[in-house]
Amino acid sequence: MSKKLACFLFVLATACGKAGLPHPPVPEIPAATTDLVVSQRASKVILRWSYPSLSTAGKALADLRKIVVYRYSEPLPASLAGQLTGEGAKPLSELFAQVAVPPLPQYLRASVAVAEVTKEELPAFSVGAKIAFEDAPPLISDSGLPVRYVYAVVTEGLERTSGFSNLAPVVVYDVPEPPGGVGAKLTPAAVVLSWEKPAKSASGAENPLVNGYTIYRSSTGEVPGDAVATIDATKTTYEDSPPYARYSYRVTAVAAKAPAVAESAPSLAAEVDFRDLLPPPVPVNVAALTEETSVRLIWDPVRVADLAGYVVYREAGGAKTRLNPTLLTEASFRDEAPPTNVGVVYAVTSVDREGNESAAARAAEVVIAK
Repeated sequence: MSKKLACFLFVLATACGKAGLPHPPVPEIPAATTDLVVSQRASKVILRWSYPSLSTAGKALADLRKIVVYRYSEPLPASLAGQLTGEGAKPLSELFAQVAVPPLPQYLRASVAVAEVTKEELPAFSVGAKIAFEDAPPLISDSGLPVRYVYAVVTEGLERTSGFSNLAPVVVYDVPEPPGGVGAKLTPAAVVLSWEKPAKSASGAENPLVNGYTIYRSSTGEVPGDAVATIDATKTTYEDSPPYARYSYRVTAVAAKAPAVAESAPSLAAEVDFRDLLPPPVPVNVAALTEETSVRLIWDPVRVADLAGYVVYREAGGAKTRLNPTLLTEASFRDEAPPTNVGVVYAVTSVDREGNESAAARAAEVVIAK
């Protein structure tokens, strides 16, 4: 092989290693939603799922176009409807548990798109990192039978569409009216809430189905607020011990907890300013030291972080007098003008920053002779 030919072959091989056929760009496919959950509140079905932010490659999703909401309707089979009433009646959720949720191929054929949320509209439906969407489907089928709905969402990019999300079923109910008479009282340790059991359902039917109550608390005015507890239907009171602040409480009556929560609209709000009602400790070792024309009081300091000060009282001749108009910050006090020739009892209380005053600690009786 000549020297020139060898050099040509080397250059050709090197060039082939550096260049190749161009590859088309890989299309971005939105990842399917996997955490869709649904619930019923009053006549609305509420859907919640995470904001779509990733592609199937695990990268940030750049080309979101819209989200499509799908709904599948399924009335209770007539063969089971007879078990809703009469002897041996079964709960609606238990009857629907006997009906399988449709497999995805059947869902794809029979579900319908009920709403679209565009990229520009998403901020209005965003709650933190979640999307919250409300649907208002019929509460009964055309034939008057109870209905179960199965929801799914699909994310559309500019070029490709995600797969269907997880399927989320909800059995819709004629939920109760909101609980009435919601009130809040303060105790030193808690906010005590009380309410009345609803007498009718949202449609006006007597004796609505109530399987529990959910208590919501908000410090921002948001309705209904954050759920703090769901309790048994036999109780119409609840004690809450949040941090000190002003709160609005609302209560819903829960008709069902599975396969999804079905609850009433929120009650009217009970407003409360939850603050410290616990008095500080009682001062101890109060002693009254008599001097020629005065009485000096001393006691052990009260060691609490929110102590504001002390109040000294004098009891003499059946009269009780507060001796210091402003709170004392030291654990001592001098009475410069005590009554003479009469028994005098001094008492000391402690007061915290919220104005809570302890019980009184009394010193032994003293007498100043004239």
